[in-house]
Amino acid sequence: MKWTSANSQSGLSLLEVLVAMMILAIGLLGLAPMMTMSMYGNSFSNETGTARALAHQKVESLINRGDYGVMPYHLTADSVNGLYSVEEWVTDEMSDGTVPAGVYKISVTVLWNDKQGNKRITSFSTFKSKA
Repeated sequence: MKWTSANSQSGLSLLEVLVAMMILAIGLLGLAPMMTMSMYGNSFSNETGTARALAHQKVESLINRGDYGVMPYHLTADSVNGLYSVEEWVTDEMSDGTVPAGVYKISVTVLWNDKQGNKRITSFSTFKSKA
């Protein structure tokens, strides 16, 4: 049989618990900037994905369109979804010397301001045969 004194205690002292909590708090504070950057990155990716989808949709609609009228064809939509501005251009060899004969050059540019107020731009271009 082992005898123990009345002053002997097992467990953690209040000071040890406070030190452990301070170490944990400092570690968690180190994660806060990472969470902020992650939220900004997710928001930016969502905006960029929406802009790219919008540009792709406009390019597809211009490709499937039959007649563009007088060259160069240009249309600007001031606000799409309240955030994006879309510019559509269709040019040919008569209106743009860099376009080869027999094709249209179709370009769509989407402009927007991100949540930080920075101006952003996404552009797509392709060619369509006149025949």
